[in-house]
Amino acid sequence: MDLHTKVVLITGARRVGAAVARFVAARGADVVVTYNQSKAEADETVAEVRAEGIERAIERAVAHVKHCQVLAIDCDIDVIDRAQFPAAPGARPGGMSSTDFFAAVRRLAAEPRVRLIDLTEWDPPLDPSDLSALTAARWLAECLAGFELR
Repeated sequence: MDLHTKVVLITGARRVGAAVARFVAARGADVVVTYNQSKAEADETVAEVRAEGIERAIERAVAHVKHCQVLAIDCDIDVIDRAQFPAAPGARPGGMSSTDFFAAVRRLAAEPRVRLIDLTEWDPPLDPSDLSALTAARWLAECLAGFELR
């Protein structure tokens, strides 16, 4: 069952709801989770689905270029939500979480065919708080961690 074009609303993320969320996410659906009293369980389910989501997306991307002997990765950092990276000129609210971005970078850096990774779309003067500099430093740490996994 391919659900890549579907959005699934899960009302309650304990027991059956959590199982359904994992099931549909594994088949490509975007998952929205609501809850009434079980915030901790809902947060746990969302974290699981998100982790499986970015990992699954990166695995599909790597499989798509399996015929390539060498890969160059361009990390366009303005995909990160503006609240988490204000120094990216193109960043918008609702962008990718920095956690997902870091997971993707680490996985890609671990790929033996990757020979180059760069970071683009960073304009330091746009962020007087230095949050973006800390995020970019974490990006570098994730790259190094990924290379070490080889």
